[in-house]
Amino acid sequence: MVFNILRLIFILFVVCCLTQEALSQEFVVTGEVHRPQSNSLDEELGVSVTIYGYSKDSPGRLLEFSESVSVVIAAGLESSEFSLPITPRTDVYYQVTYHCQICLSRGVVDSGFYSGDNMVFLPEDAARLSFEELLSPINVNLLGTVTVVSRIVKPTGFPVDKAVSFGLRVGYQDSSGLYDYLFLREIRHLSISSGETEREVAFNVPDVPELKFRLSYSCYLCDGVWSGGYYTPSGTAVNPNLVQGLPYDSLPSPLSFELVGLKTVTGVIRQPSAKRLNEPWSLRAVIRLYDADGFNYATATSAAVYLFTDADSVDFNVDLPVFTNATDEYDVQYTTDSGFDENISTTGFLGENGKMVLDYQDSSRFELSNLDSPIVLEMINRVLISGRMFFSDEISLKTDTIVHLTAVNSTSSRTLESLLIRAVPGYKNFTMYLPFTDNNNYKLFYSCADSGCELDGINRIGYYATDNSVYDEDEAEEVATSLDETFVELSLLPLDSDGDNIPNLRDNCPDDLNADQANLDGDGFGNACDSDIDGDGVFFAIDIDDYDRNLCGLDIDVDGCDDCLSGRNNPSDDGEDLDGDGVCTYTAEICFPIVTTDKKSSLVCM
Repeated sequence: MVFNILRLIFILFVVCCLTQEALSQEFVVTGEVHRPQSNSLDEELGVSVTIYGYSKDSPGRLLEFSESVSVVIAAGLESSEFSLPITPRTDVYYQVTYHCQICLSRGVVDSGFYSGDNMVFLPEDAARLSFEELLSPINVNLLGTVTVVSRIVKPTGFPVDKAVSFGLRVGYQDSSGLYDYLFLREIRHLSISSGETEREVAFNVPDVPELKFRLSYSCYLCDGVWSGGYYTPSGTAVNPNLVQGLPYDSLPSPLSFELVGLKTVTGVIRQPSAKRLNEPWSLRAVIRLYDADGFNYATATSAAVYLFTDADSVDFNVDLPVFTNATDEYDVQYTTDSGFDENISTTGFLGENGKMVLDYQDSSRFELSNLDSPIVLEMINRVLISGRMFFSDEISLKTDTIVHLTAVNSTSSRTLESLLIRAVPGYKNFTMYLPFTDNNNYKLFYSCADSGCELDGINRIGYYATDNSVYDEDEAEEVATSLDETFVELSLLPLDSDGDNIPNLRDNCPDDLNADQANLDGDGFGNACDSDIDGDGVFFAIDIDDYDRNLCGLDIDVDGCDDCLSGRNNPSDDGEDLDGDGVCTYTAEICFPIVTTDKKSSLVCM
């Protein structure tokens, strides 16, 4: 029996060694490369065939090795054989691919992947082969192309005697829905000459029916033409969200692709109302377009214009694409190329009713259908509030916390200053630039949405007052600002969970509103959260009068006396029946001493 087991172990050892030796040998992968019908037999075609090895255990498809061979299909031949030596491994899987340098224009897709039955275009569709599957001859059928003919047209109204330069890009959609682009050198630099209104362009795309394509243009010398657009069967679109990929067999031939023309919007940028520029500033106007989902699909900027100190305003022009949805929206701002003054904002946004605001988040969006010229933008005077944020002794800083400062008034937008409050004692300096408006009195408050606030015992909101921060907005005081710097001080407030304006550390009911802090029994728990308000030892839900410690409604010993008569729940000390009539003297009768005729003292109760 033992002998048979030893013999089996020996046999397995020999087989294992032979297997390892076999795996260490070099095998030759053979196959044949076939040219597609779209490639002319009259030309020589060179490609490279590569076998990649990828780790079976790596989800990131870690490349272990690759082996390549160059294959030339001679003119007049449809195919050419290849052989590629490879060392097989059991810990990898293999993929076979080909690459052809800039072959799309010659009717061959630049690269493809072996799928077992055929070649595929997308790498995620490639077959994963074991080394045993590589031993059979592999047919590499090069992917062919189809020709798409496009008629590129100048924008409607574009001068015929004016040339336009542009480039085309062809994107294809992969299985994830994202777009990549084909390398088509021949359509990257195109133009429509003076005197012509259109140009016909032909290019090849992979002959892969399941692929979806997207055709777009970009403009190089864009005088009179929008910088880019996308082909759709219903016309050119500027918003890529309106474009869906199309299979090549659904494209008309030739397809008509009109470049997007421009609509010029005019406007003025005015001097600020309170303090004018002290030197010339270079300014631009910016208009952004948004679709119904809030996606900013186009941004147009004017040429630089100069506003001089002695001028009240300067004109600007912004060119927008004409192919836009009238229900889309736009916003407007001015911005500065050069110039600085502490009292004048370098940017400003158009808000409601023509008011200018400092912050993008406070700007307004308007329907494109209501975009009337001219647009009026007034530069914004601004004021500076600087100050210190102190940390109360009742706050125990343990973490780094983000606190936001906000200033508001009745006519202007809010401005946020974010402060990183580190876990160190002391204070934090801050500066805030605010618009100088009709009402320059600002309410200042801090807010803290950070999870570290409660951990550190910081109240989530606090309002500025002259002497200190306050919890209640009604008690807040305004900061009167001017074009001169204004300095203020405020403090982070200790946490007040119940909002009664008393910090938790000093609040006898931190989770229950009780501004009066009433505490009948003086036990440290306020009446609002005390389970035994009068301190007689009886839970409030049982006590018939939780505000009278001598009355609780219990009589455990059934002696007719309230068990709390002594001020605590104590049946053994709840009063006596002094006259022996069976009724508790302290609760049911009024007793007083008398002297009898025999000069003996006694107690009379009634």
